[in-house]
Amino acid sequence: MDAHAERLLETLNENGYEAFVVGGCVRDALLGLAPKDWDITTNATPDAVSACFSSYPQLTQGLRHGTVTVLYRHMPYEITTYRTESGYTDHRHPDEVSFTKSLREDLSRRDFTINAMAYHPKLGLRDYFGGLEDLSRGIIRCVGQAQARFEEDALRILRALRFACRYRFTLAPDCAQGVLALRVLLPQLSPERIFSELTEILTADDGKILLQFAPVFAKALRLENTQGSPDFAKYVRAAAQVPEMADRLVLLLWSVPREDLARHLQALRCPRRILQLVVNRREAAQLPFSNADWPLWLIQWGEECLAHALRIAGALQSWDPGCRRTYETQLRQAVRSCPCTNLSQLRVNGRDLRELGIGPSAGLGNLLQELLLTAARGRVKNEREPLLELARKLWQEKAAE
Repeated sequence: MDAHAERLLETLNENGYEAFVVGGCVRDALLGLAPKDWDITTNATPDAVSACFSSYPQLTQGLRHGTVTVLYRHMPYEITTYRTESGYTDHRHPDEVSFTKSLREDLSRRDFTINAMAYHPKLGLRDYFGGLEDLSRGIIRCVGQAQARFEEDALRILRALRFACRYRFTLAPDCAQGVLALRVLLPQLSPERIFSELTEILTADDGKILLQFAPVFAKALRLENTQGSPDFAKYVRAAAQVPEMADRLVLLLWSVPREDLARHLQALRCPRRILQLVVNRREAAQLPFSNADWPLWLIQWGEECLAHALRIAGALQSWDPGCRRTYETQLRQAVRSCPCTNLSQLRVNGRDLRELGIGPSAGLGNLLQELLLTAARGRVKNEREPLLELARKLWQEKAAE
């Protein structure tokens, strides 16, 4: 157990209060993993917690929900009063929070049994809902009725899938049914929260969650009226075959027209870097690989994008392994054989061309691109004199038109 968290527990105990570490830190410690943070639950009121740690810096933005964050040895520790919650009008946040003196009551409001355990180094584990057994069996099970838990907070739908992916657990039958039945609540969540959860799920999933809960992903990605279509089922099966998150997004969003893809991703609050990867890989995955023009494509897309495009196209079109290996070999050979694939590698630049009297500058960009492609295809040496000679010839031909 974290020594600093243990010292905080001792301080609360010395002042006459109960206190336990709780939630994800207990879960991860029992799994033999290093917890990212250590949360504490106590019967002390927020004012009492604040008084116990008056000599330490404190953050109080969670005070409305009974949380005082104590900065101990420059690390934040959230200390929350035992509480109960009621009324979830927005299917996300409780309308009312009440403090309680009962640890069991506090744990009963939590989402999953594996997150509803508390621990004290002297008092041991407090596990009222079978969380330890579910950990040992690899099961995600809700505390109480699954449907009620998901109706209270729709984000738990995606959290259930995230935990299943992270730990390679399975959802209990009623939990799985609730996830599917209440996916209709997902649009009430902020796009940022949905995309954040999806990122973790699509990064960690081995493909099983995607296949089992495809309608949930359709709803989360705002793909209306597609979750039951044969085409969407095909895209999901393809996405389950590729491990990289951006590649999976390309396939899951394949039904979105190319011209609308960037706008769709923006509406999902997709970060700009991921958005650009998805858009570029979608374009590259539709190239005619059976009639490849690798030098041109390397200039346009780059090696990494093309490598991902091959994985995407192969999964979507069900290429046999030999076909995909052939294209991957061709790509590697093209990378080795191409003397240049971007303008920084070209042995001449715009200044060189202007010194020859080639201009105006508006036409220099196109001319440099033509020189680059010709050199990439090996039709002219990537050396200064041959390139300048070709540039002079091309410019004269253009002037004569």
